[in-house]
Amino acid sequence: MYPPESTWKFENFFALVSRSISEYSNSTLLMEEFPDAMMTSTRNPADISKLHKYIVGVAQDEMIEDEVIIPYTAKGIIGEIRANMSVIKEEYEYSHIKLTVRSNAIDLERLKKSMLGLSTDDS
Repeated sequence: MYPPESTWKFENFFALVSRSISEYSNSTLLMEEFPDAMMTSTRNPADISKLHKYIVGVAQDEMIEDEVIIPYTAKGIIGEIRANMSVIKEEYEYSHIKLTVRSNAIDLERLKKSMLGLSTDDS
């Protein structure tokens, strides 16, 4: 499925996939070539856990928290929020729901644009 060796770059994140790291006599040479690397093995559950925590941490660092007010008359907005954002807090009012969400800036801006024109009676 993957070539024998390849490198992917996601901003500052590199993944080196190799069938064998035997070309490096030891991990010291690998760390010299890739000083910011996180040495992991797919066969070690602790390494996978460490890598997962790192990726989740990077994603969460880029998220921002904001409050959105959604009138009950809005169709599909809450489903979109739950699909694309983390809901931190929910408050139910007479005419609307107030949600505190964590999201990346792009999804949050898209939500705000889709909500233009929607209004609540008592906000």
